Amino acid sequence: MKKLLGILVLGLLLVSTTVNASGFDIKRATGVCKANNSNLDFNLDTYNKTFINIKVRAWDEKTDVEGKEGDWENTMYFLMEAWSKAMEECAGGNKEVCKIIIEHTKYLADNNGLKRGYSWDDYDYVFEATFFNNHAAGRVLAAYGIAIQQININSDVHKAIGKWAKKNVKSNNNLNKGKWKYNNHHLNYARAIALYGGIWKDTKSLDKAKKVVLSIMKSITKEGALPLEAVRGVRGLYYQGRTLHGLFTTTDILYDAGIDLYTDKFNEDMNRAVNFYLDASLDNMLIYPWAKIKRHNKKGNPKKQEQNHYSNGWAPAFLYHYKDLYPATIEKTKANPYVQKFINKNLKKDAGSMWGLIDSKCIYPIKDIEFNKIEASNVEYIALVKNKTDDSVIIKVRAASKELAIEEAMKKCTEKHEEGCYVHYSNQVGFGQ
Repeated sequence: MKKLLGILVLGLLLVSTTVNASGFDIKRATGVCKANNSNLDFNLDTYNKTFINIKVRAWDEKTDVEGKEGDWENTMYFLMEAWSKAMEECAGGNKEVCKIIIEHTKYLADNNGLKRGYSWDDYDYVFEATFFNNHAAGRVLAAYGIAIQQININSDVHKAIGKWAKKNVKSNNNLNKGKWKYNNHHLNYARAIALYGGIWKDTKSLDKAKKVVLSIMKSITKEGALPLEAVRGVRGLYYQGRTLHGLFTTTDILYDAGIDLYTDKFNEDMNRAVNFYLDASLDNMLIYPWAKIKRHNKKGNPKKQEQNHYSNGWAPAFLYHYKDLYPATIEKTKANPYVQKFINKNLKKDAGSMWGLIDSKCIYPIKDIEFNKIEASNVEYIALVKNKTDDSVIIKVRAASKELAIEEAMKKCTEKHEEGCYVHYSNQVGFGQ
């Protein structure tokens, strides 16, 4: 397989010419761009039932449980992580990985991959298919754009891949026919079409992506909420954070294509949205007026918002872009326990997230804020959770904030007991506790 792969790659590059293309400008990758097991070293036919001939289940909120995906979804996530690692290695100067990225992209183009695979007659299947296709297209196009900045490519091959990419991104515009335009899913489409527009100099595609970004920014409320995300019940804050992450990524792709959206108004709106997120992460009742609507999500209690690692993926980009403009928000961001947890965990990871494509340590290096020096406050908080139906349950958790201690203690309790968990005690840790 490896020998054949080398022959194929050599054929792509023998008659080579420099292609003036972008996506992510390679000059942006000035941080730590290194990953493990990143060379897409698997048989190309792995794509045949995933990125090619996509067949998925209909989306169902009741079965949408993070961490309990099926084999098909797990394979998709594996492939997307492989692409994120590969683009990181390529951005860091590993030209052999760059060559393999181009070969894999050509295989997908030759086999008409990453298209929605369903008709509009069954919207739930279309929604799920385009969810994966837009995420995957973002990785493939971002990696390809980085690869052709590192090595030369045959111009005819580049044109052929461009024709495929144009059809691909247009086929996955999955929310234009729904009433929930301009939420995080439509933003993922905008990110893919912005990458296509930047690499193949298509101004119409860039304008479409710009329209989506500005429409989402325009929707930010006076409090700083993103209303189409905040209304999503227990996941209102979770999706607000992911959308902030996607906004930064897409806006930076547009910037690298010559479209600068970082105006005074954009910056002020982003600062307001970040402040709302930070405040609501510590006091979930701030988002409750929207979250109680529970659009698309009837699970959980919207007064206790779900947050995870990637909800805070926007933080490195915000710290990078606004370290001089909004010093108060910068300090507030650094002090937030959820952000601290993200950054410390991010040190151990070497692949970009679903919403960020490439690892933030690679493209958002922060010169005056070392990732490994952002530490939790010396002050600790404690939460004690019990269960009404089982007296033997006593769960004690310490954390950097009272809210985080409560969240982790409740999570440990509810993993074993669906009902009856309650907070018995929570406060700042005192002497001897």
